Amino acid sequence: MLKFFCLINLVFTILLFPPDKLQAQTHPENTKFKHLTVNDGLSDNNVSSILQDKEGFMWLGTSDGLNKYDGYKFTIYRHNPSDTNSIGPGGIGCIYEDKEGLLWIGAGGSLSVLDKKTGKFKVYKNNPKNQNSLSNNNVSDIFEDKKGIMWIGTNGGGLNKFDKKTGNFFAYKNDPENPNSINCNNIVNCFEDSKGIIWIALWGSSNGGLCSFDKYSEKFTNYKNDPKSPKRGISGCVFDIVEDANGTMWIGNHNSGFPGLGAFDKEKKTVINQFIPNPKDKTSLSNGIVTCLNDDSKGHLWVGTMFGGLNILDKNTNKFAVFKNDPNNPNSISNNNIARIYQDNQGLIWIGTEGGGINIYDGNNNNFIVFKNNSQNEKSLKNNLVNSFFEDSKGRIWIGAGRGGLINFDKTNGEFNCFKKEIMLNGKKYPLGIITGIQETNGHQLWLGIGNSGVFEFDRSKHKYNPLPPFMNEKGEKDSCGLIVALLADSKKTL
Repeated sequence: MLKFFCLINLVFTILLFPPDKLQAQTHPENTKFKHLTVNDGLSDNNVSSILQDKEGFMWLGTSDGLNKYDGYKFTIYRHNPSDTNSIGPGGIGCIYEDKEGLLWIGAGGSLSVLDKKTGKFKVYKNNPKNQNSLSNNNVSDIFEDKKGIMWIGTNGGGLNKFDKKTGNFFAYKNDPENPNSINCNNIVNCFEDSKGIIWIALWGSSNGGLCSFDKYSEKFTNYKNDPKSPKRGISGCVFDIVEDANGTMWIGNHNSGFPGLGAFDKEKKTVINQFIPNPKDKTSLSNGIVTCLNDDSKGHLWVGTMFGGLNILDKNTNKFAVFKNDPNNPNSISNNNIARIYQDNQGLIWIGTEGGGINIYDGNNNNFIVFKNNSQNEKSLKNNLVNSFFEDSKGRIWIGAGRGGLINFDKTNGEFNCFKKEIMLNGKKYPLGIITGIQETNGHQLWLGIGNSGVFEFDRSKHKYNPLPPFMNEKGEKDSCGLIVALLADSKKTL
């Protein structure tokens, strides 16, 4: 799963292949998808997590709340600072349903637990004064082991064990003096294998990689590359790990010493097969940055890449079927940046991508619903490069679209309205620049992060951009804010 890239405009794709046809699929360009977007009720096109619950509902985590999808409409849960029973703050990165049917939601600012019967959330956050609280509010992964213990991975706070009876957390963090501690506190994802060992994917250029945790001895084993035997272990940035039905562990990695996909033998503690891109072989892995994996119920390994589209590995031949976006084929996969792959209980494969809403494979009519720039329609999207999305407190969609400027989308008629593309600084006019972030405070103040220009408040009544006063450094001097890459308004309405 991809959690550390800026997911600008995340897409879902539902792709359905008859199981007996998958390995024979040699013409991905013939596969057709149907698209859904925020216009159909999804709270935000930035979707980073997918789950189907025991009742069959789909749950979608976005940067603007939690979405429940029943196949017809979306129900949206957003953080409400004045409601203690609402979901916690932060963009949602992971969703998990435990054995009791409770829904656990990990976000960039909290851990929330939803009781679907009451519709109420219980929120957990780090308390520096309480060592039994969540170690870090940036929750990256959640799972329940065979004994019913909840495990919470965080980005910066290591691995947490949660006791449901007491409500206490116990954190396992890196200790430089202890070789049996976890190698890194930045966890991407984790899972329990068939033998009860917890495997953890870690993010870090020097101390990331792969490690395992024995719950009984409470010792971590870190797997690192051996210069004398490069395939001995894995280091760097591991994005995803899955175990197939044969007990082989598959590792999606991005590292100069080990790019691509690896098959890892847990008994031998070594990589037994490695897949890297080969430009001369169309059946090889399409890209060396593997972002997400899924081993489906038929034994097919689905491999998502950054920039290289979707790959499906035939384990018998070690060959890949590759699905890439084709600008000349509106029925191709919508984007080559794959962020999440999920199989529902009907065998459908859901694929989160970066760049075009929700894609659904519809075997009946094979239609797309796509929003793109149309030079003949002044009410179409002004630019196909979308950098930021935001839905304000009144349900209006705001879009930062490359050089297309600030755009407001009308969900009732599907029209895009563009505002002027220039700003005033020190009495002079300048091009607006690329809008990299949009947020709202106090229910009416709309804030824009504009590249190197800084932070601006957009006056919606006068259609005017008002610059935020310069930042002050610790010496009380005016300081440049530098390049603005993201904005977030927290629960206290602080930007």
